[in-house]
This record gives sequence, structure tokens and C-alpha cells, in this order.
Amino acid sequence: HSQVADFGAGVGEDAKLLAELVPEGKVYAIDVHKDLLEHIETDIKKDKNLSNIIPVWGDFEELEGTRLRDDSIDAILAVNIFFLLKHKKTTAVEMKKKKNKGGRILFIDWYKHLGESTTHKNSVLREKDIEDLFTEVGLSVHPRIYQDDYHFVLIMEKK
Repeated sequence: HSQVADFGAGVGEDAKLLAELVPEGKVYAIDVHKDLLEHIETDIKKDKNLSNIIPVWGDFEELEGTRLRDDSIDAILAVNIFFLLKHKKTTAVEMKKKKNKGGRILFIDWYKHLGESTTHKNSVLREKDIEDLFTEVGLSVHPRIYQDDYHFVLIMEKK
């Protein structure tokens, strides 16, 4: 059964989609904000189809901050979180450690400023910097699979 982790789960919208994709598996919805995890817990109680979501309070900007077992996760989703992080390299290392040998990371983030309410001009990411970061920690980065006017999408896996 698949084990998937949503790094920066927020209120759990992506975790809910993942729960549908792996109904027999587990989805670890990881966030540092306990109030957002409480929102996810409320949704789980209302919908039995979400019972495979496991809210996890954790700080993936610290090694072992997710409290997941090493080499245990089949897929990691990271959507619009890296632009917020101070410790990007530590997070990349944590992702690498938690992902199993055949697992992949789906990375989506901002590369273009979309207004003050969404991102700050200084926090948008350069795709090349992200590729270099994940390569430096020992992951192979596939060529970009998608880009819209504001985001880019990459897939990483262990070399």
C-alpha cells in the first residue's frame, strides 16, 4: 500500500486529492501549523473516505522534523511551500531521507511574482536554484514537466 506525504499540507486540499488516489494507502499531511491540522482532522471526522489521511505536526525545516521513518514514503508532494522556507537545503535533505528508493518528489512552486498577497518579490524561486539544491543533496531532477504563467513543476528521485 502506498505511503504519500504532503509537505506543507495547509488545510489539506492536496491531501484530500491524494487520499482519493491511494485509498488503500496512507497520506501523511505534514504542517507546522497546528490550527491547520485541526481543520484537516475535522474534515476527516466528517468524511470516512478521508480516513487514510494522517495529520502530522512537524517541521520539515529540521532534520527528523517530520517524524516519519527514513525510506518509508513512496511519493512526496511539495506545493507552493519552498518560497516560504528559510532552510530549503535542510528540507530537501529531509525529503530525500524519507523517500524510499523508488519514490519520487513532485515539486510545484512560484517562479513569478503574483501580487503582494500571494508572494513577495524576493521569495520567488529560480528553477535552476531548485535543480541545483536537489542535485546537491543527491537527487536526480527530471526536466521540467509543466510551467504556467506563475509556477513550475519538477520531479525528483534518488540517483
